[in-house]
Amino acid sequence: MARRLVPWIVLLLLLLVATWLVFMLLPTSAFRDNFIANFSATLLGVIIGIPIALTINASQTREEERRRAEGASRHRRARAIQYLKMVQFSLVNSITFLDYVERQLAPGRVIYSNLDIEQLESTAALKYEIVDNLSICGSLDVVRYDLRYISRLMDLNLTMSFGAFRAAVGDTAFFAEQNAVVTRIQDFIPNTRKSVENALALIGTYLNESS
Repeated sequence: MARRLVPWIVLLLLLLVATWLVFMLLPTSAFRDNFIANFSATLLGVIIGIPIALTINASQTREEERRRAEGASRHRRARAIQYLKMVQFSLVNSITFLDYVERQLAPGRVIYSNLDIEQLESTAALKYEIVDNLSICGSLDVVRYDLRYISRLMDLNLTMSFGAFRAAVGDTAFFAEQNAVVTRIQDFIPNTRKSVENALALIGTYLNESS
C-alpha cells in the first residue's frame, strides 16, 4: 500500500515546492511574506511528516503480517497435533492386533483382519500438508505399506479358506498354500512391528516438543 502511494507523494511534494518557488519570485509584500512563512512551515511539516508516516505504516504492515504468519503456524501445528494423536491411537491398536495375530495365527486357522489402515490410506498425500516433519510422514508411509501388506495376506487366507479354492485344489494343496501364506504373515510381523514402533517414537517426540 505504502509503495503505491510513493509516486503520488513525490508529485505532491513537487507541486508544493513549485508553489513555494512561484511565491518566492513575487514582489515583496506583507501578504507574500506571511504566505511564504506559513507555507514554508507547512512544507517542512509535510517533508518531515510523510517519511515518518510511511515508516509507521510499513512497521504496522510488517507487524500484521507477522501476526498472521504466527496465527497460521499455530493453526497448522494444532492440526498436526490433532492428526498425529489420532494416528498414534490407531497405531497402538494395530500393534496390539499384530501381537494377537502372532500368537494365534497358525496353519489351518483364519483371523479376520482388524488392522486400522483406512486413516493412513485416506491421508496418504494430505499428511504432507498437515505435518511439517518429513521423517514422520516417511515413517507413516512405511507403516501404511507394511500394514496393508499383512492385511492383504490375511484377506487372502480368508478367501482361500472359505472360497472355492479349497474345493478346487483339494485339502493337500490347500494346506500347503495356506501354510505358505500364514508363514509369510508371521515372518513379516516383526518388521511391521518395528516400523510401527519407529513411527510411534517419532510421533511421541513431536507431540512432547509441541506441548
